[in-house]
Amino acid sequence: MSEKQPRGWDKISDGISTEKQVMAEQKTIIISQPSARPSVISNTEPLTDEYLDLILPSVGYKIVPIPKRFQKQQSERVILQEVESNSGRIPAEFQKLYTDTRPDEELTPDEQHERFAMKLLMQIKDGTVYQRKMGIRLLTNYAPTLGAELIFSKFIPLIQSTVLTELERHTLIKTLDRLMYRLSNSILQYIPDLLKFVGPMLIDKEPVTRAEGREVTSNLAKIAGMPIILKTLRPNLESEDEDIRSITSQILATTATSIGIPQIFPLLRAMLSSKKSWYCKHTAIRTIDQICFQNRNGILPHLSVLIGMILPCLDDEEEPVQRQAIKCVRAMADAAAPYGGKMFEKVTEKILQGLQTKMHKFCLNAMSSLMLTMEQSVCALYFHRLFMKLGHSFESQDLKEKIAGLALFENSLIKDAVQIDELRALYDPFFRGYWNQRSTLNKSLTTKIIKVTTMIAQRSSLSETIFSMFGDFKVMSDDYKCCVMQCLRDIIRNLSLKNLTNSDMTQICENILFGYDNVDDEKIKSIFYKGIEEFLANSDDRIGSILEYVTDQINQKINMPNAKTREKGAKILTLFAETFDKCNVRPPLIHFYEVTQEMFIEEYPNVLSAVLSGCGKCCQYLKVEEMRTKPDDVIPKLVPVLKNRNEEVAYSCVNLINNLLQKSSNDDRQNREWMRICFELLELLKSDKRKVRDSAINCFSNIAKKISPFDVLLALLNNLRVQDRQIRLCTTIAISALAENVGPHIVLPALMNEYRTPDMNVQNGALKALSYLFHDIGKEVSDYCYAITPLLVYSLIERDDIHRQQSCNAVTSFTVGLYCQGKEDCLLHILNHLIPNVFESGMHFIEAFMNAMDAMRLSLGPGLILNHCLAGLFHPARKVRSQFWRIYNNLIIYSGGELVPFYPIMKSTEKNNYHRDDYDVFV
Repeated sequence: MSEKQPRGWDKISDGISTEKQVMAEQKTIIISQPSARPSVISNTEPLTDEYLDLILPSVGYKIVPIPKRFQKQQSERVILQEVESNSGRIPAEFQKLYTDTRPDEELTPDEQHERFAMKLLMQIKDGTVYQRKMGIRLLTNYAPTLGAELIFSKFIPLIQSTVLTELERHTLIKTLDRLMYRLSNSILQYIPDLLKFVGPMLIDKEPVTRAEGREVTSNLAKIAGMPIILKTLRPNLESEDEDIRSITSQILATTATSIGIPQIFPLLRAMLSSKKSWYCKHTAIRTIDQICFQNRNGILPHLSVLIGMILPCLDDEEEPVQRQAIKCVRAMADAAAPYGGKMFEKVTEKILQGLQTKMHKFCLNAMSSLMLTMEQSVCALYFHRLFMKLGHSFESQDLKEKIAGLALFENSLIKDAVQIDELRALYDPFFRGYWNQRSTLNKSLTTKIIKVTTMIAQRSSLSETIFSMFGDFKVMSDDYKCCVMQCLRDIIRNLSLKNLTNSDMTQICENILFGYDNVDDEKIKSIFYKGIEEFLANSDDRIGSILEYVTDQINQKINMPNAKTREKGAKILTLFAETFDKCNVRPPLIHFYEVTQEMFIEEYPNVLSAVLSGCGKCCQYLKVEEMRTKPDDVIPKLVPVLKNRNEEVAYSCVNLINNLLQKSSNDDRQNREWMRICFELLELLKSDKRKVRDSAINCFSNIAKKISPFDVLLALLNNLRVQDRQIRLCTTIAISALAENVGPHIVLPALMNEYRTPDMNVQNGALKALSYLFHDIGKEVSDYCYAITPLLVYSLIERDDIHRQQSCNAVTSFTVGLYCQGKEDCLLHILNHLIPNVFESGMHFIEAFMNAMDAMRLSLGPGLILNHCLAGLFHPARKVRSQFWRIYNNLIIYSGGELVPFYPIMKSTEKNNYHRDDYDVFV
């Protein structure tokens, strides 16, 4: 018997040679041996005549002598090699990879390992996505062989480089995470260096970076344990640098979260009882703060212990310790809410005493969080005690105190702890202190102001709250007006405006119209537009008295030479058209319907879009008898407008056409104009905006109802021959929508006939249209199943894989529509032609095939699918087995219980009885 040949993974040298082949296949940069060339003079050496004669031609040229008055410039030379070695992107530990050009055969085993590790690390740092994945995988696999000392002697200088990009750092962190699991305890000696790198990540501005740092720190803590972490961090506990103490507290908190919070209690008690320096206490309190932040409700079992440790620090002599203790109380309350109220009783009294000191801002913040942990009655008692202090904080000039007071007031309202008389007493201070221009400039404060104002409106007079906001509305800045509008929208969503009188509604409408008219910022203008729309939707017919003023405003604006003013007038018409109809004010609608038609030649797209929307709204609420210009006469004017490529203009124009369709007559003379509209709508299927494409698709269906659907269908079928894939896709959707509206009996024969066209794009489009059609008509597909089955069978055996993929999608919708319709013979015939497609390897094809098989499982039952799978589950070829096991796994997941009666019967043996009487009983 021949001697057994060594395998490739038995020796690291073989692995390295294999790795060379892998890297060569990945087109990794390989350092080649330098070719023989003349030596190049250094930048630090002068150019001599001998060297110039060597590199420049001498025959036919004359050497120009140096001028007598020439003086050599004295300038400092920049030595490039030193610059590269000091500030390059490659650490000094990796210079050997680029300077040592010896082949691998001349290297010792240790040098081969070193070169292998350096190549992998540089591949991970600078390679492509695929190269990085391969590098991480190989380095992780060979990590035990290479050893922690070799890897981390190169890895640590690399991660400590100051020129790493975000992507490089993320990749190296991922590599470190994998290496920790492979090397385990052998990395203990490198934990100080790793923490030195990971620590600054914990206080980074980016949340993703902080999350990565916490994950690595957690894994290091699980490997090293608390003693080694503490030994590493011991010198930093009393550091005077605040950033170092912050990093230390973050590491301690992450370690405690990973290996158990109680394990850090002895250390925290020792640090809090330190009398040597207040820095140690400060670090301990900040650690507790971070533990609360990271664990949230997970601190509840340890809450009493944590409160007991923090309580003495509230009376500490050092101001930073006292301030940090108050912040820590707030963090504990936020984490424990809405539980733990009784445990905070002692702390609450001390926080109340602190309101009389210079720490009152921090104490207000702490009390706002403590309110959420209390019961309603206790919270109401404490709010009564804080009532006077809250009023002073509302009118304070200190922004932090105002924010703290607002947070306390908000949480008290959430707990329903504010009595009506107390709320009325705080009413004026609140609106004076917060509803002003200075407060509305702060975006974070604005959000809280809007929320609290909405809560006040729910508990007190709605009209008084709204008019307190609108007090100086007309003379305020745009930011203030925007804040008022956002608050009004929140009030409308959460409350009803039925309690407001007609005069109140009229006054509010006048104010918001004035604000909309005097705002130029587009973002604020859109907020006003949506706010007016919501207000008018909830106003019913109570603002009829202002409609005459609105009519005059629209008339003035749409006749102004300024384009933005005309746009505002048209948008106001769009907003108030429904209100005119609710209040039964018809003359303005009739008038503006005629006026807007004269503005179809508007040259500015934004103005034209607003005009078309206004005309569409007027058309929607007018009767045919009231229209002076009939809809059939308006349609020819819109054909040129449809050629406008602006998407907003196209969307508004299509909506206007849909409104005119509902009002137009059934005159056959207009069919030609409607077909012209159809051909223009085909161009809109190229639009980038989905709403434009959807409106065009719906318009096809409406036109088909109005005229003969065959002409519209012919135009759509011809559009399947274009090369643009997006147009073909939208055309198929339009065909399916057409079938849903005019009936599949009209569309289906045309599609089946179109499938016979020997053009792959047309056939694929027809299949996609059939897929959407089957999806839309649902169970009606059973009426046409015998007619469509031969087409689906033929498409499933087509040579082109894209064609068969589209066929699988059509089969999915077709099969789901036949569920419980008694057409199993058709489905079984299709299944026999569907199964051979199981071996396709394309990702999208596999997804389409699996969807079709799931639909077959639903309609035919899992038993028949199992019978088709059994032969392939144990096939000798792995590729065959893997495909059939994918189908079988879906059967188990979705129909596991139904499969039991269909399992093959196994004969009993002497030791085992596989017979089950229960399965032989049929009811």
